[in-house]
Amino acid sequence: MSFLQHLIIDQYGAYVGKHSESLKITKGKKILAESPLLYLETVTIANRGVSISAAAWLEYYHNSAEPDVSPVTIQSVDTD
Repeated sequence: MSFLQHLIIDQYGAYVGKHSESLKITKGKKILAESPLLYLETVTIANRGVSISAAAWLEYYHNSAEPDVSPVTIQSVDTD
């Protein structure tokens, strides 16, 4: 079984939450992706309409290989 190492969330209205020892990405009631924190190397939030829970952020941050560097990237999106 393969797990996601690099997660990019770019759908407006998506939500990143912590579920047990995993990050779960949902939009409404639909699950878009789920990956154990153990395997995730990067998370990129690429849309202003994406929400992330504090629990998900902190759990991912504390499980990252380089805790001095934030493994979550937030990209700016042009609105023009």
